Amino acid sequence: MSEALAHISTSWLDIVFDQEEAHGSFDERFWRHWERHTSDEYLQHVRLMYEIWSTAFRDPEPYRMVIDSITVGWQRSFAVSLTQFGVTEEGAARISTAYLAAIRGLLLDLLATGDHQRVKEAAGLVLENLKR
Repeated sequence: MSEALAHISTSWLDIVFDQEEAHGSFDERFWRHWERHTSDEYLQHVRLMYEIWSTAFRDPEPYRMVIDSITVGWQRSFAVSLTQFGVTEEGAARISTAYLAAIRGLLLDLLATGDHQRVKEAAGLVLENLKR
């Protein structure tokens, strides 16, 4: 089961960092991904991912592949994309960790409240702070 869940998580990673959408400025890419991940249709998948993560966190060892794919795997993939914008590898590791933590929190907030406008404005703050 852990392998199946890790595959689902990795498939989601492919969607998050879709190379076909790897064009445009950082801002354009950020907002393109944000709009996709916060659509009503896609939020169903986000909700499922949080449920899977919750199961994995309750009993980490059998789900180590899932946990690794959503932590190390996602962080590394995002860090690689940041280096395409001239960020050093060291800086990309720190920025990608902070970015993913913030986005996960914002998506959780959106699922809990349904307040798209407030959460989108907060995502804009994350974007502005990433560019510093």
